[in-house]
Parts: sequence; structure tokens; C-alpha cells
Amino acid sequence: MTWNICFFASIAVFIAGVIWAVCLFRQKNKQNNDTLGFFVMAATVFVSAAVMFFAFALSNDYDGVTGGGINSVFLAVRKAIGIFVVDGDFAFFAENMEGMLPGLQPFASAWMSILVIAAPLFTFGFLLSFFKNLSSRIRFSIKRNADVYVFSELNEKSLVLANDLKKNDAKRVIVFCDVFENDDERFGELLAAAKKIDAIFFEQDILDISFDKHTKRGLLYFFITGTDETENVNQALGLIARYGHYKNGHLYLFSDSISGEVLLFSGKKTEMRIHRVNESLAMIHNALYQDPTVVFENTSGVTPEGDKVISAVLVGLGGYGMESLKTLVWYGQMDGYRVKINAFDKDELAEDRVAFLCPEVMDGKYNHVYVPGEACYGVDVHSDVEVGTKKFADHIAQLKDASFVLVSLGNDDLNIQTAVSLRIMFERLHIHPTIYAVVYNDQLAECLQDLTNYKGQPYNIRTIGGLKASYSENVILHSALEKDALAIHLAYGDTEQNFYAHEYNYNSSTASALHNRARAKLQVNGAHLPIEQRSEAQLKKLDDLEHRRWNAYMRSIGYVHANARNDLGKMHHNLSNFKDLTLEDILKDRRVASVRFDT
Repeated sequence: MTWNICFFASIAVFIAGVIWAVCLFRQKNKQNNDTLGFFVMAATVFVSAAVMFFAFALSNDYDGVTGGGINSVFLAVRKAIGIFVVDGDFAFFAENMEGMLPGLQPFASAWMSILVIAAPLFTFGFLLSFFKNLSSRIRFSIKRNADVYVFSELNEKSLVLANDLKKNDAKRVIVFCDVFENDDERFGELLAAAKKIDAIFFEQDILDISFDKHTKRGLLYFFITGTDETENVNQALGLIARYGHYKNGHLYLFSDSISGEVLLFSGKKTEMRIHRVNESLAMIHNALYQDPTVVFENTSGVTPEGDKVISAVLVGLGGYGMESLKTLVWYGQMDGYRVKINAFDKDELAEDRVAFLCPEVMDGKYNHVYVPGEACYGVDVHSDVEVGTKKFADHIAQLKDASFVLVSLGNDDLNIQTAVSLRIMFERLHIHPTIYAVVYNDQLAECLQDLTNYKGQPYNIRTIGGLKASYSENVILHSALEKDALAIHLAYGDTEQNFYAHEYNYNSSTASALHNRARAKLQVNGAHLPIEQRSEAQLKKLDDLEHRRWNAYMRSIGYVHANARNDLGKMHHNLSNFKDLTLEDILKDRRVASVRFDT
């Protein structure tokens, strides 16, 4: 009877363990659970074998140990451990199943043979993992004085950045965490590419590895590049808590979530330099920095006041589309130009979402209203409009002055298809706006540069968002735009520490730097001249322009007018007409507008 009970109990334990392990493997946060799943399976085999050995120990005297009581438990555990080190007497075991039903004996023997074979495989897997991690730790420890660049996981984005870092300096140490070899073909390609740059791999989470020895000399960079926003923020906070007091530490959190912004920049001072990379916004800023006047090209419409009309069309209001809308609101504030935006999204609540994020941008008091001394823009959000439909085509047919188009629908193929369709529709309107499509795949983006129809007529579709262009050292770590933004911040009278410590300061100064660069390139109101060479009239016009840009920028990030400033409530008393400013406020704006950059 004992044999029969233990046999079925062993099977039940194994089934339960397999179900548990499968659940762990299938969870979203798979990287941490793979290791746990491995140990669950190993423990399952151990317990299943121990149960079988327990039945054997109760009914047999073995190695001088009499069966029964605690001795049977100890013997079962000992023999279960033995099969993990290939020390199991399986043949003797199979011949001594006294008490088991004859019909079950072949199945029990087969079951025990499975356990005896499986156990050493887990031992081998553990040893292989141990020595692989030991090798990584040895390689890591002997490069203690080098600059270290640690990535939270291995994926396409982190590999592109790591490649660029290594290409620029071969002495740099590249580390990838949470790396588990598997049979996935794409992952195998990533792993092979990472090995070519002599990267070091750890299976552990980035928080489970000690980098203290590498904080004494050299630079220590952390890049949180995972796909799980919650895990990313938790990892960033954990690294700040542990290494935040090191001056040579840098942390880059790739996240566009509000939780990342709020938690990372909570006002707690650290010596470590912290950056949150909003990938959508960074991509747009980088594109504008590379081509400051692209938004102002191909204009055909003219206002009654004689201003050229920047007629922007945004297709898709996801991350890139929404950030583009907010950016165009302030970037289009330029003397001699007027900006209007038509945005399309299949979400029936798209307009409400924009109004929620930027209430005064959509407020009829400012939207489509021209008042001297105030930001001027026209924003129309077309909700519940899906690309590839007659409804979409009918809307596009009304945009006879479109000059700038961005397609960002979350899929490379759909973006390209829509961009091609838009070029066809605009040709029918006899206009030729600049069309951008967000394309991650660099090879695909390269092919699009020469895309033509069957008669060789070019579609003239530009791409934005390629991995190599977006995830490079010059864009992420040592950005020329960041240098310009810091100059703006310092001109305002603040410190370098506060520039990096508060994302509000960083983004605000970045916007100012981009707009200053565009003004100079367009030679607007003497902006291309040193401040001492500007006339009083030019200074006043630039003061007015800077305030209009600032108003539009503040509204784009959700601020509203109030009698007193309250940053927690996103309220500001200076969100008003230029004529209502004090001289002190005007001179502050002038300091910002006085900073010049090479264009």
C-alpha cells in the first residue's frame, strides 16, 4: 500500500511543480522568473524522487539502515541527493518494489528512471550557469578601473547603443544583465552580436549584481532599457538608492511614463547624474536639432496679416504623435509664420485626451485666436478617424495647404503604407508637403530614401526614429543639444546641478535652445546677431517672440493661467499677454534669447 501511495504522490508533486514552473515562465516579468522556474523544476524532481525513495526505505533495509521512522526520511533525502550527482542505485531499487501492485511496477520503474535521468541534467545546468557567471564575474573584476556601461537587459535598442559606445572607445566595458540563453532565433542573433563587442553577460537582475568595486575609478553608467515600465522604474530607484552618492555615476531610464518622471525627480538630491529619456520626445528634438527649419519649409498658405502658414498634419496620436503636437505648438511660434495643426487618430476620445493633457492649448480663448503679444496657434484634433478609410481621405482632401506631415501609427509597415497613400492624395491636390514616417528598422528606412513608383517617380518620404540615429552616444550621452540647453539654463542664472536634477529645467531649456537655433537659422528679428549688435527694436521684438514661445510651451506641458504660481497644480501667473509682463520678467526672457549657437 505504501508503494502505491508514494508512487501516485510522486506523480502529483511533479505535475504540481510543472504547472507552477510553466506559470512562472509565462508571466510578463519573465527574466526574473526564468531562474526561479529552473529551481522549481529541480526541487520538483528532488521531492518526487525523495517520495519514491521513502517508500523504498520503509520496506527495505538498505546500507545497514533499518526502514521505518526518521531513518526512512533521512535515507530518502540522502538517496534523492545522490541521483543529482549520478550516485543512484537504480537497478537495486527497481528490483525491490515489494508491496506494489504488479501492474504498477513497470510504470513505477519507468517513472523512477525518468527522475534518475532528469536530476543530473539539472545539476549540469546549474554547474554550467555557475561557471558561466563565474567567468563573467572574473572578467568583470579584472576591468575594475575601466569605464563601465551596464544595460538592464539585452534587446535591439540596448545593443545598438552598446555597439556605438564600443565603436567610439574599445576600452569600454559593456555589461548586459538578465541574459538567459534560449532557442529564440532573434535573441540568438542579438547574443551573437553582443559577443562580438566582447560584452559581459549576467543572468542576474541589475539590482542583484554589485558594482561597488567599479565606483572607485572610471565612470559607471546604468541604462534601464526594458519593456516593463514598472520594473524599469523599480530598477532605477534601486540603483539610485545604492549608488546615488557616487559622483561618477550616471543613470539613464528609458521611459515615457509619468511615474518615471515623478519618482526619479522627487527633489531628493543625489551625486549621481540622472536622466529620463523620453524616447518619443528625444527623437523629435534630435530631428529638429539636425534640421531646424524643416517645419517652416514648403509653406503655401498666407494669413491676411501676411504670415506664412505652417500647416502640419499628424497621423496618429500615440507617443510620437502627441509629443509632436505639443512640440509644434511652441516651435511654430515664429515671426513671419503662423502654425496650424490637424491631428488624426482612430480613438474616438482623442480630442478629449489632448484637452485633458493641454487644457489651454485647446481652450477657445487661445486656440485659433490671434492676439498680438500672445501665442497664436490653431489645433484641430479629428477623433475616430482611421487611416485607409474614405473618411480619412475626405479629411485630407480639405487640407489644400498642408506643408509638414508626420505619420506615427506604431507600426513600420503601416507608417510606410500610410505615408505612400498620403503622397498620392497630396499629388491629387497639387501640393508637395514634407512627409515623415516613423520607421525603427534602419534597413527599411535606408531603402525608403530611394522609393519610387514603377515609372521612377520618387515618393520623397523621409524617415525618423531609426535605431542607429536615435540610440547613439552623441544623441543619448553627449548630446550637442544638451550642451546648448545647459548654456540656456546657466544664462537664466541657475546652476548646472539644478539643470540635471529637475526634468522641468532640462526640458524647458532644451525647448529654448531648439527655438533659438531655429530663429538664428531663419534670421528672424536679428536673432542671428550677437546681442550687442541688435537694435532696440530687434530686442523688443525678440522679447515679444520669446514670451509667445514660452506661453505656448507652458500650455503644451499642461500649465494654465492663475493669479499666483503653483507648480504642483501647473498654474503660472505669467501665462498672459506680453504687455502685462513686468520689466524684470522681460529681462529674464532677454537673457535666454541672447544665447547664440552655431547653426
